[in-house]
Amino acid sequence: MVTSNVMCYALLAASVNKQNHLFQSNYLAGLVALGLYELEECGSLTWDGDSCVLGQPVPEERAYLAGLYQSIAGEADHSMRGLLGMMLKQGAQAFSEQVNQWMVDQGWVIATTKKGLFGVESQRLEADAQEVAAAKQFVLAVTTGEPVTAEQLTLAQVLLKTELLYECFDRQEAKAVKTGLVSAAEHADSGSLKLLETIDQAVVWALAAVATVVLS
Repeated sequence: MVTSNVMCYALLAASVNKQNHLFQSNYLAGLVALGLYELEECGSLTWDGDSCVLGQPVPEERAYLAGLYQSIAGEADHSMRGLLGMMLKQGAQAFSEQVNQWMVDQGWVIATTKKGLFGVESQRLEADAQEVAAAKQFVLAVTTGEPVTAEQLTLAQVLLKTELLYECFDRQEAKAVKTGLVSAAEHADSGSLKLLETIDQAVVWALAAVATVVLS
Protein backbone atom coordinates (compact mmCIF):
# COMPACT_ATOMS: atom_id res chain seq x y z
CA MET A 1 0.00 0.00 0.00
CA VAL A 2 1.25 3.50 -0.86
CA THR A 3 2.21 5.27 2.37
CA SER A 4 4.00 8.49 1.40
CA ASN A 5 2.74 11.80 0.04
CA VAL A 6 5.22 11.78 -2.83
CA MET A 7 4.03 8.35 -3.90
CA CYS A 8 0.32 9.11 -3.44
CA TYR A 9 0.74 12.26 -5.52
CA ALA A 10 2.71 10.47 -8.24
CA LEU A 11 0.27 7.57 -8.31
CA LEU A 12 -2.72 9.89 -8.71
CA ALA A 13 -0.92 11.73 -11.51
CA ALA A 14 -0.13 8.41 -13.20
CA SER A 15 -3.81 7.50 -13.09
CA VAL A 16 -4.49 10.39 -15.48
CA ASN A 17 -1.17 10.01 -17.35
CA LYS A 18 -0.05 13.44 -16.14
CA GLN A 19 3.63 12.58 -15.70
CA ASN A 20 4.08 11.99 -19.40
CA HIS A 21 2.14 14.99 -20.60
CA LEU A 22 4.17 17.39 -22.72
CA PHE A 23 3.34 20.22 -20.35
CA GLN A 24 3.86 18.58 -16.96
CA SER A 25 5.25 21.64 -15.17
CA ASN A 26 2.52 21.81 -12.52
CA TYR A 27 3.04 18.16 -11.66
CA LEU A 28 6.81 18.57 -11.28
CA ALA A 29 6.39 21.68 -9.12
CA GLY A 30 4.18 19.77 -6.69
CA LEU A 31 6.45 16.72 -6.73
CA VAL A 32 9.52 18.71 -5.75
CA ALA A 33 7.64 20.61 -3.02
CA LEU A 34 6.41 17.31 -1.55
CA GLY A 35 9.91 15.85 -1.86
CA LEU A 36 11.30 18.63 0.34
CA TYR A 37 8.45 18.07 2.79
CA GLU A 38 9.23 14.36 3.03
CA LEU A 39 12.95 14.95 3.48
CA GLU A 40 12.05 17.05 6.51
CA GLU A 41 9.54 14.47 7.70
CA CYS A 42 12.14 11.67 7.74
CA GLY A 43 14.83 13.79 9.44
CA SER A 44 17.05 14.28 6.38
CA LEU A 45 16.42 18.03 6.24
CA THR A 46 15.50 20.79 8.68
CA TRP A 47 14.74 24.45 8.13
CA ASP A 48 16.54 27.35 9.79
CA GLY A 49 14.31 30.19 8.77
CA ASP A 50 14.20 30.05 4.97
CA SER A 51 17.39 27.99 4.62
CA CYS A 52 17.61 24.23 4.90
CA VAL A 53 20.19 22.20 6.79
CA LEU A 54 20.80 18.62 5.69
CA GLY A 55 20.47 15.97 8.36
CA GLN A 56 20.81 12.20 8.38
CA PRO A 57 21.00 10.27 5.09
CA VAL A 58 17.73 9.26 3.49
CA PRO A 59 16.39 6.06 5.09
CA GLU A 60 16.26 2.96 2.90
CA GLU A 61 12.48 2.86 2.84
CA ARG A 62 12.50 6.28 1.16
CA ALA A 63 15.40 5.69 -1.20
CA TYR A 64 13.47 7.47 -3.98
CA LEU A 65 14.40 10.72 -2.18
CA ALA A 66 18.16 10.03 -2.34
CA GLY A 67 18.67 11.86 -5.64
CA LEU A 68 16.86 14.92 -4.34
CA TYR A 69 18.98 14.82 -1.17
CA GLN A 70 22.21 14.63 -3.19
CA SER A 71 21.11 17.50 -5.44
CA ILE A 72 20.62 19.70 -2.38
CA ALA A 73 23.99 18.64 -0.96
CA GLY A 74 25.70 19.84 -4.14
CA GLU A 75 24.15 23.31 -4.05
CA ALA A 76 25.51 26.41 -2.34
CA ASP A 77 22.12 28.14 -2.14
CA HIS A 78 20.05 26.29 0.43
CA SER A 79 17.14 28.73 0.56
CA MET A 80 13.78 27.18 -0.27
CA ARG A 81 13.34 29.45 -3.27
CA GLY A 82 16.84 28.73 -4.50
CA LEU A 83 16.45 24.97 -4.13
CA LEU A 84 13.09 24.94 -5.89
CA GLY A 85 14.50 27.00 -8.75
CA MET A 86 17.52 24.70 -9.08
CA MET A 87 15.44 21.54 -9.06
CA LEU A 88 12.92 22.77 -11.61
CA LYS A 89 15.74 23.82 -13.94
CA GLN A 90 17.85 20.69 -13.82
CA GLY A 91 16.80 18.02 -11.34
CA ALA A 92 13.03 17.64 -11.29
CA GLN A 93 12.77 15.32 -14.28
CA ALA A 94 15.39 12.96 -12.84
CA PHE A 95 13.58 12.97 -9.50
CA SER A 96 10.31 12.17 -11.28
CA GLU A 97 11.94 9.24 -13.08
CA GLN A 98 13.29 7.89 -9.77
CA VAL A 99 9.81 8.11 -8.25
CA ASN A 100 8.30 6.37 -11.28
CA GLN A 101 10.84 3.55 -11.09
CA TRP A 102 10.13 3.08 -7.39
CA MET A 103 6.42 2.72 -8.14
CA VAL A 104 7.19 0.17 -10.86
CA ASP A 105 9.43 -1.80 -8.50
CA GLN A 106 6.69 -1.85 -5.84
CA GLY A 107 4.14 -3.09 -8.36
CA TRP A 108 1.94 0.02 -8.03
CA VAL A 109 2.24 0.89 -11.72
CA ILE A 110 3.10 -0.93 -14.94
CA ALA A 111 5.37 0.93 -17.36
CA THR A 112 5.17 0.51 -21.12
CA THR A 113 7.40 2.21 -23.68
CA LYS A 114 6.46 3.09 -27.22
CA LYS A 115 7.94 5.12 -30.06
CA GLY A 116 6.14 8.26 -31.08
CA LEU A 117 6.74 11.07 -33.50
CA PHE A 118 10.26 11.06 -35.04
CA GLY A 119 11.00 7.78 -33.25
CA VAL A 120 11.14 9.41 -29.82
CA GLU A 121 10.39 6.88 -27.07
CA SER A 122 7.89 7.75 -24.38
CA GLN A 123 6.87 5.88 -21.26
CA ARG A 124 3.30 5.41 -20.14
CA LEU A 125 2.39 4.34 -16.63
CA GLU A 126 -0.71 2.31 -15.87
CA ALA A 127 -1.62 2.69 -12.21
CA ASP A 128 -3.06 -0.14 -10.12
CA ALA A 129 -6.75 0.64 -9.62
CA GLN A 130 -6.82 -0.48 -5.97
CA GLU A 131 -3.81 1.65 -5.07
CA VAL A 132 -5.34 4.67 -6.82
CA ALA A 133 -8.61 4.16 -4.94
CA ALA A 134 -6.72 4.00 -1.63
CA ALA A 135 -4.79 7.19 -2.47
CA LYS A 136 -8.04 8.97 -3.31
CA GLN A 137 -9.60 7.91 -0.02
CA PHE A 138 -6.54 9.23 1.80
CA VAL A 139 -7.15 12.67 0.25
CA LEU A 140 -10.95 12.55 0.59
CA ALA A 141 -10.53 12.23 4.37
CA VAL A 142 -10.39 16.04 4.45
CA THR A 143 -14.04 16.11 3.35
CA THR A 144 -15.40 14.12 6.30
CA GLY A 145 -15.22 16.80 8.99
CA GLU A 146 -13.17 14.41 11.11
CA PRO A 147 -9.61 15.19 12.31
CA VAL A 148 -7.02 14.64 9.59
CA THR A 149 -3.26 14.25 9.59
CA ALA A 150 -0.69 16.81 8.48
CA GLU A 151 0.15 14.49 5.59
CA GLN A 152 -3.44 14.49 4.34
CA LEU A 153 -3.68 18.28 4.58
CA THR A 154 -0.38 18.72 2.77
CA LEU A 155 -1.21 16.36 -0.08
CA ALA A 156 -4.66 17.87 -0.60
CA GLN A 157 -3.18 21.38 -0.60
CA VAL A 158 -0.55 20.50 -3.21
CA LEU A 159 -3.14 18.81 -5.44
CA LEU A 160 -5.27 21.96 -5.21
CA LYS A 161 -2.44 24.42 -5.89
CA THR A 162 -1.12 22.46 -8.88
CA GLU A 163 -4.69 21.95 -10.18
CA LEU A 164 -4.17 18.19 -10.35
CA LEU A 165 -7.10 17.92 -7.94
CA TYR A 166 -9.46 18.70 -10.83
CA GLU A 167 -7.90 16.05 -13.06
CA CYS A 168 -7.63 13.23 -10.54
CA PHE A 169 -11.06 13.67 -8.91
CA ASP A 170 -14.51 14.32 -10.31
CA ARG A 171 -16.03 17.78 -9.97
CA GLN A 172 -18.05 16.99 -6.86
CA GLU A 173 -15.10 15.37 -5.07
CA ALA A 174 -12.74 18.21 -5.98
CA LYS A 175 -15.21 20.80 -4.69
CA ALA A 176 -15.60 18.84 -1.44
CA VAL A 177 -11.82 18.63 -0.97
CA LYS A 178 -11.45 22.38 -1.51
CA THR A 179 -14.22 23.09 1.00
CA GLY A 180 -12.76 20.57 3.43
CA LEU A 181 -9.35 22.24 3.29
CA VAL A 182 -10.90 25.59 4.25
CA SER A 183 -12.75 23.98 7.15
CA ALA A 184 -9.69 22.02 8.29
CA ALA A 185 -7.57 25.17 8.25
CA GLU A 186 -10.13 26.94 10.45
CA HIS A 187 -9.76 24.23 13.10
CA ALA A 188 -6.08 23.42 12.66
CA ASP A 189 -3.47 24.06 15.32
CA SER A 190 -0.70 26.61 14.77
CA GLY A 191 1.78 23.93 13.67
CA SER A 192 -0.54 22.62 10.95
CA LEU A 193 -1.34 26.14 9.77
CA LYS A 194 2.36 26.93 9.50
CA LEU A 195 2.88 23.74 7.52
CA LEU A 196 0.07 24.64 5.10
CA GLU A 197 1.50 28.14 4.63
CA THR A 198 4.96 26.72 3.97
CA ILE A 199 3.82 24.12 1.43
CA ASP A 200 1.58 26.70 -0.23
CA GLN A 201 4.51 29.09 -0.63
CA ALA A 202 6.75 26.28 -1.83
CA VAL A 203 4.34 25.37 -4.64
CA VAL A 204 3.91 29.03 -5.62
CA TRP A 205 7.68 29.46 -5.87
CA ALA A 206 8.04 26.16 -7.72
CA LEU A 207 5.42 27.19 -10.28
CA ALA A 208 7.19 30.53 -10.70
CA ALA A 209 10.47 28.69 -11.27
CA VAL A 210 8.80 26.51 -13.90
CA ALA A 211 7.50 29.60 -15.70
CA THR A 212 11.02 31.04 -15.73
CA VAL A 213 12.41 27.82 -17.24
CA VAL A 214 9.70 27.67 -19.92
CA LEU A 215 10.19 31.30 -20.92
CA SER A 216 14.01 31.23 -20.90
